[in-house]
Amino acid sequence: MEENTNVDIQKNTNGTNINNAQIAKYQKLSTASLILGIVSIVTACISYVSIICGTLGIVFGAISLKNGKKAFSKTGIILGSIGIVLSIILLIVIVVFSVNFFMDLLRAIARAG
Repeated sequence: MEENTNVDIQKNTNGTNINNAQIAKYQKLSTASLILGIVSIVTACISYVSIICGTLGIVFGAISLKNGKKAFSKTGIILGSIGIVLSIILLIVIVVFSVNFFMDLLRAIARAG
């Protein structure tokens, strides 16, 4: 039998055939993962945006890890995770300081009144 000479089909890491359109899709997901990971870190002070972008960055990176740009996928997963952790830490710090401030305020009102 002759070997398949079609340049549009390649073997992926699992040994199955994958065409150039699928490779391009996975590479776009890798790039999106990287961008969303960066956005997740930059917007860590806006917790809901950071958590959403970080989660999407992790998901896109995991999907494209086998067939996309591996460096972009891994970096997107790492940056997305860091963004989520930073966001949660900042949210906890804000809640703790807010509770302490209002407790001090209530004590001051109780002493004054």
